Amino acid sequence: MAETKKLLRVVSALALLVGITIAAQAQQGAPQLPPGKWSVAIGPYMNLGYESLPVRVVSVTSQAEGGLKVSKVAVENRSSQALTAVKLAWYLSASETPEIILQQGQTRLLELPPGIQANETRAILFSVVSFAKVYKPLLKDGVLSGSYRIQIAVSEARFDDGSSWTLASVKGKQEKLSL
Repeated sequence: MAETKKLLRVVSALALLVGITIAAQAQQGAPQLPPGKWSVAIGPYMNLGYESLPVRVVSVTSQAEGGLKVSKVAVENRSSQALTAVKLAWYLSASETPEIILQQGQTRLLELPPGIQANETRAILFSVVSFAKVYKPLLKDGVLSGSYRIQIAVSEARFDDGSSWTLASVKGKQEKLSL
């Protein structure tokens, strides 16, 4: 009887240790947001000239899970051709100076079977960017402060007739961050 109680205590302790280890590993893998007084707004690219883009992002869905991750965008095809693939770009700037791009990036070319027809809008599920993965250069003494925005745009579009369109550039200047 004493042996059984001893064995039960050892098994319970091991189970508790395994549970704590799994919880710690799960926490380490989750993207962490920075300390400080900050905010970030995430949405479609809407700077000067966006109305004339033949293919544009019209809505953005972000999730707190994943560190404020952009997980879905709605793309509107305003061209006369069916859209077969897109690249999505993201631009991070301070809210008060949106013309100064602090960081930027883009996705790989995303195929869109069976295509987005002319004048059609469709949601695309894809992890475009996570704020938790791009904020580190903005830290000062380990703390983030200020208001930021991330804009999502279509940077390249491919059509069913073989033609393509590329966003020439975002009107703004790139600023190097001083750490």
